[in-house]
Amino acid sequence: MPLPLVCLEFLAYTTEVNGEQLAEKRTATLLCVFPLIPVWNDLTTFISKLAAAKKSSKALNYGNFSSVVLTNEQCVFLRQCDDERVLVAINAAEHPYFASFNMGCDSCVDMINGETIALNNGMELAGYGAYFLKIS
Repeated sequence: MPLPLVCLEFLAYTTEVNGEQLAEKRTATLLCVFPLIPVWNDLTTFISKLAAAKKSSKALNYGNFSSVVLTNEQCVFLRQCDDERVLVAINAAEHPYFASFNMGCDSCVDMINGETIALNNGMELAGYGAYFLKIS
């Protein structure tokens, strides 16, 4: 559902030289004001879960970066800080993709929804899926 917009038109300025007003010009400009009514939906819920996961993770905030899998439509990278490791996996394609990698463990916990995910030398990434995986 599109947001209603309130549009205002106004811009005026004067040209002054040495304190003397030479001309006044009015230019039409479109200023759009978005309503202050918050809209909560699946996207905002997902974004709030991502923000909470990032806020709670030292690795996501300060960790070293290393690329694990990179294609035109998928990426998997590792953020590591001290004893915490978080694997970020993104599939930007509509079809599922098996990302092949070995992190030296059998399972991890998805920080977004709390599910335990089995890692069998990689994992199946759902179409248009994103994961923050805490590796134990």
